Amino acid sequence: MDPNNEVERNRLFKAMDYSYKQLSPFRSLVSGLVQEYAGSSYGKGLTRPKFETLMNLMNQTVDAYTMSLVANRPRCTVNTTKRNLWYFSQHYETALNNLIASIYLEETLQQSVLDAFFCIGIVKCHMADSVEVQVENDQWIDPGTPFASNIALDNWVHDMTATKYSKVQFAGDWYRIPFDELDSPIFDQAAIKNLDLKPTTKNQFGDQNERLDRIASGQETDRDELVPMIDMVDVWVPRDKMIYTFPINPQRPFADPQKAIAAFPPDDPHLGPYDLLTFNPVPENVLPSSPASHISGMARNINNIMRKQSRKSQGEKDIFFYTPAGKQDAERIQNASDQQRVQLEDPQQCGVMHIGGVSQTAQAYLHDMLAFYDRSAGNLSTMAGLGNQAPTLGQEQMIQGNVSKKEASMQYRIVSHTVRIVRRLGRMLWNDQNKTIPGQMTVPGLEHFPPLEANWEPGDREGDYEDYDLNIDIFSMPHQSPQQKFNTMLGLLQNVFLPAGEMLQSQGGNINFQKVAESAAKLLNAPELTEWIEFSGMPTPLPGEGDDDGGGSDEFGKLAASTTRNYVRESVSSGGSPQNQATMRQQAWLGMSGGE
Repeated sequence: MDPNNEVERNRLFKAMDYSYKQLSPFRSLVSGLVQEYAGSSYGKGLTRPKFETLMNLMNQTVDAYTMSLVANRPRCTVNTTKRNLWYFSQHYETALNNLIASIYLEETLQQSVLDAFFCIGIVKCHMADSVEVQVENDQWIDPGTPFASNIALDNWVHDMTATKYSKVQFAGDWYRIPFDELDSPIFDQAAIKNLDLKPTTKNQFGDQNERLDRIASGQETDRDELVPMIDMVDVWVPRDKMIYTFPINPQRPFADPQKAIAAFPPDDPHLGPYDLLTFNPVPENVLPSSPASHISGMARNINNIMRKQSRKSQGEKDIFFYTPAGKQDAERIQNASDQQRVQLEDPQQCGVMHIGGVSQTAQAYLHDMLAFYDRSAGNLSTMAGLGNQAPTLGQEQMIQGNVSKKEASMQYRIVSHTVRIVRRLGRMLWNDQNKTIPGQMTVPGLEHFPPLEANWEPGDREGDYEDYDLNIDIFSMPHQSPQQKFNTMLGLLQNVFLPAGEMLQSQGGNINFQKVAESAAKLLNAPELTEWIEFSGMPTPLPGEGDDDGGGSDEFGKLAASTTRNYVRESVSSGGSPQNQATMRQQAWLGMSGGE
């Protein structure tokens, strides 16, 4: 496609206008779901909304999934099949991990997961502004830095006639930039001069042409902006393997298309600059269904019941009544103090009437709906750590293992999404001849020596980019508490290293229990542990060590072999599962209803 050919350019913008209108129902859906997630009081101050969200289940679900799937920064690994490139692969890995840390990629991924929970997560890999560097005595340039940005569905358009993203004819996003950034060399200055571009406004002015003219001339800005701005759209055309940049009018973004002011290939010509994250794909469609749309109906129903029950509870009252014959008895009761004895003529002439109160059957139904929601969300109470705590680590792992089966599909998609993004960033870093990243690395086998300098500097390249394989450590992203980390390390020590003590010692290995104690004190937040156990630095012989009969014990093998262990299995009640507890509460409420 020739972006400067009027016929071809009009055809592209007409197709984008059609697809953007087709995306309207999805934008509306996301807007409604986000409002439910934010809660009824968001942006309302102390004003009580008409439909109050008493239990924000959507927010709780999103927090649980985010912590479970992408709570931490991804850790990249770089491998190579060529032995002579192994050291540089570790150098490249260090630079890429430092880049991931510097651009806070974990925050971008968390936002992508949040967007995918409502509909679709879109991440754009591009070169962002960075600190200027001096290339000559009097010349400074902005070399840029590889970056990953989130794209909102409101600012996104793709070919809606495609049955999957790999078959789209175009995809793009629009954004606002300061007008003076058009002086950058990445834009065609001749095209900008010929188009006579002016700043644009987000607002609809109607007949206020005078103010519109002042904004267009740069004399005035929108009220929420400091400098004059202009709207641009980047369009990725896979057939051309090119990205085209066009100036647009935000009020009518796809009308009156102007010539492109930039055209450049993406760093990865096959993947393009965008990557999509979806959790519930729909056959023959690019846009997916979403977890939020599946459970939002139950969340609204639960809050409807809770609001109804709340209104009933507020209307609950006890009314004291009496007959004309019991007037004097009623006055005695009214004037009596606590535990005072009162003489009544006829107690039958007075009484208390209970009015209002929560419905027992509605309360039982509410418990049932909460259990359904928990199950539909994937055992949310366990994921969020709100369920019963099992008495042993093994039982906790069994419960968490069952939850992980639900998370496995989502985790696989997130890891694949992250790998694709990191590979784009890795290629951009490889192709960037100006980027400098300070770093250090430790070579295996030399852990006791100071780390080696591993700065990533212009010209640091060995081999070709295709010689290296970039991957993500899948276990680096989900949330893991210090307690879980220590339990994992302790289990490895007990189940692997201690039973293999003789083999470990024969290979020159030794378990440093001082480091074990230090790690336990750090991870368990118990610094007192280092005071309980002291290490003098001089090894003390174990009982029987050095006996002539060879029957002595050593640190690993014979002492452990002569130890007797008795395992007692004991059943301990943990109060029942959340589902069982909900069922018992439901039955109790139904019992109180008296056949209501």
